[in-house]
Amino acid sequence: MRYEVQRKQGHRTISDPALTQIHEAIGGLPLAIRLVTAQIGRLSLAAILAGLRQARAQMPESMYIYIYRRTWQLLSQAARHLLLSMLFVSSVGEDANWLGHMSAYTEHEVQQTVAELADYSLVEMSGDIERPLYKLHRITHTFLQTEILTQWEQGQ
Repeated sequence: MRYEVQRKQGHRTISDPALTQIHEAIGGLPLAIRLVTAQIGRLSLAAILAGLRQARAQMPESMYIYIYRRTWQLLSQAARHLLLSMLFVSSVGEDANWLGHMSAYTEHEVQQTVAELADYSLVEMSGDIERPLYKLHRITHTFLQTEILTQWEQGQ
């Protein structure tokens, strides 16, 4: 968890008591740790912890849903749009050119938006330096289908 905070926040550090509080709130779920540490710096630690504790008390089996909803709220409209476009990415991933065609974004817009999604740990990268590939984590894919698209279809 400390590594993720340093990787995402650069020079910022996090105290041992804060790490313990986050760990107690979400457990040792690796993806949850990545998603929550991406929120640090955009939300106060107190707000993050309060939300996690409330979510755990109300719906402990749905911790990921709460974390993803919070992350979704923090995303720009462009990032939300690209993320939904990525529902059609193959299991091996697609390149930036493909993402541009699916989202109708320019190469520059794709690069900026992919960087935002990567900052939030919402895309996985593979491929090589010459042709990086991007895809969604399986849980991210499921969240988009079951939470975001369902709400959209219901007009919420």
